[in-house]
Amino acid sequence: MFDQVRVALAEAGLPAEMLPLLLVLSALQLALQVAALVDLLRRPHVTLGDRKWLWGAIIVFGQLIGSILYFALGRVKYSPDERPSPLVDRAAAEDRAKRIADKLYGGREEHR
Repeated sequence: MFDQVRVALAEAGLPAEMLPLLLVLSALQLALQVAALVDLLRRPHVTLGDRKWLWGAIIVFGQLIGSILYFALGRVKYSPDERPSPLVDRAAAEDRAKRIADKLYGGREEHR
């Protein structure tokens, strides 16, 4: 497989020593695209009229530039106190944690 890539690089006029660099850059681009798509799916609102499908297309078809554009321009900025939780409702999580702690250690009234 790598021999075919080396032949293609040679035909393009690039030295074979460029292969490791190209592999690293390709992996970096893929990781950035995946991170941008995951952030897009978790975020409730985006810019450009709240059109998530448009940002998805920009990320996928724009490759590296599309991902950078999304992180620079597409995300709605929140203040720390209004930032939405990407996974769970905070009040529900606190209530569940309290119920689990009460089951494990008993209620607060029992220790007094």
